[in-house]
Order: sequence, then structure tokens, then C-alpha cells
Amino acid sequence: MEAFAKVLRNAPRVLGNDALNFFLESFKRQGWQGATFEPWAPRKYANKDKGRAILIKTARLRRSLRITSETNDSSTIGTDVPYARPHNEGLSQLVNQSVKAHTRKGRLGKIQQVKAHSRAMQMNMPRRQFLGESPVLTKQLIQRLTNDLLKASQI
Repeated sequence: MEAFAKVLRNAPRVLGNDALNFFLESFKRQGWQGATFEPWAPRKYANKDKGRAILIKTARLRRSLRITSETNDSSTIGTDVPYARPHNEGLSQLVNQSVKAHTRKGRLGKIQQVKAHSRAMQMNMPRRQFLGESPVLTKQLIQRLTNDLLKASQI
């Protein structure tokens, strides 16, 4: 009985780490493994960073994934990076941009004055999911817990 209690006591941490590793694998796979594999949309300007993985520039987003809270019966995985949600869920909204007055060099090197102004821009970002519910992950977690409980019963 003590072996079962130990497995159940450690389950949130063990399964949370397995889920975290599954989410980190999305960055290696360059896509989300849901019911089927969904590859991430390519960059809008593919030639700009040729050869670099999608959603990786400084790797801040990938490194920020961690278990944010843990209770006796659950683990929560999250990130503190502000741009994580738009990347994970996609974004399509109208954004107001304010431009301050400044000077810039024109085409022929001539300095030009730019007046302060604002403009509305449609911002579209494709969904590149790396965090969420997945039937494949659920199956892996159930299998892990089942195996741990079976090992505990043999002790």
C-alpha cells in the first residue's frame, strides 16, 4: 500500500514533467501533435532567416515553459512570456499604431521630417500551437501512470 501511495503522491510532478517534455518536443517537431500532426505555418518572409527553426530566435519562449504550479492532484504548465498566447492561439485583430515625429534619411540620403501620426493596421499571426490538450499526450500520461502503478503492485 505504501508503494501505491508513493506513486500517487509523485504523480503530479512526474506526469507534469512528461507533459512539459511533450510540449518542448513541439519546437523540435516544428508542429503540434494533436489528434493528427499539424505542422506550423512557415514564416511570412521565408528567406529572411533561412535555416532557422520557426518560433526560435533567442529561444526565450521555449526556455520559459515550466511547471508554474503543482498541487496534490495536478500540475499546471505555463510561461510568463507575453507573446506566447498569440503564437499558441493565433491572432487576427485591428491594432492602432502611433508614430512619433522624427527624421529619417530618404532614398538619396536627403533628410526628411516625419510628422506624428497614427494608423490602424490589421495584424494577422498564424496559429502555431505548442501548448494545450492533445489525445496523444493524454494516452502517454495514462500509460505512464498505469505502468508506475503496475510496478508498485509488484513490489
